[in-house]
Amino acid sequence: MWNITFPVILLLLIDALFVLVGWGLILLLSQVKRVAFAVLKRNFVGYFSNPTGYLFILLFVGACSVCAFFPHNFFNDNLATLHELNRWFPWIMLVYIATITMGIWSEERRQGTDELLLTVPADDWDIVLGKYLAAVAIYTVSLLFSQVTNFLVIAFLLTYLRKHDFAIFMWYRIGVAVLSIVLVATGARPATI
Repeated sequence: MWNITFPVILLLLIDALFVLVGWGLILLLSQVKRVAFAVLKRNFVGYFSNPTGYLFILLFVGACSVCAFFPHNFFNDNLATLHELNRWFPWIMLVYIATITMGIWSEERRQGTDELLLTVPADDWDIVLGKYLAAVAIYTVSLLFSQVTNFLVIAFLLTYLRKHDFAIFMWYRIGVAVLSIVLVATGARPATI
């Protein structure tokens, strides 16, 4: 039981540290760039104020889990790595990140607040920064849920193998987080700026 408990607790502590650092940066943003913080807060809360946001997280976690564990190569190789997920993850990100970033700007247009938002007495980069950070925050929530579910499966399987590849798993997730931050940046800007 300790073989599975210690890595899960360590993973949750690392995730909590990551969330606290992000929260601290957002609090700093709220003091320095008030317009960017207001845009961030409005988009993040708006994304999770209806069931669509939760459905997208569920679909993302499900797609990551299916791509990681459904192919028989994961079990045939007898290695606790996520190389099968590596093969399919760019395709998942292609759809999911595009959905998040396009949804953030199209929601403004659908509600008719795009002209109001772009005429606010603030710098355009504050608005773009707020939209970008909202998309990163939404994707980070999805990535944390996916990380925990994938790690629980791997940790459960590793109790029978008595080996833990915790470092490989964590570096993979850090790489995915950095890659997603870069990819969100390509879609978080409007065509009008």
